[in-house]
Amino acid sequence: MEVRHALERQAASLACLRRTEVDLKQMDFFGNKCQQFYDENDTENFVKADWSLHQSVVSASNNQLLIEMHTGLYEEIQLSISHTTGIEDDYDPGHQKLIQAIRAQDTDGAVQAVDDYIQHFKKFIIPRANEFEGL
Repeated sequence: MEVRHALERQAASLACLRRTEVDLKQMDFFGNKCQQFYDENDTENFVKADWSLHQSVVSASNNQLLIEMHTGLYEEIQLSISHTTGIEDDYDPGHQKLIQAIRAQDTDGAVQAVDDYIQHFKKFIIPRANEFEGL
């Protein structure tokens, strides 16, 4: 989780500086798909769209090593996405705060958005995992 957090913070920060209009269109597309699949309670397609959204942010960093490292975390990220979907009412399934910050080239806002969704994961999933450890 710590590696994912660090990679996604750096990717969001760089995306603010390097994103193109094409990058923003991809983020908007996948963000909207995430919201659609979340609203339809379609977890399988939501997880795929959310992964694509995360990848579009990392790709917008234009840092090849960062892209390769993030791609290497595919299985862990897929698992965390599928386990954090729909846990609380204020969940932002399309990561709109992140996309808006990147669009505005607001590095602090983008990093805060990453911190928020990672905190969401830690708050709800890690305690649950510990409950089932002894089973």
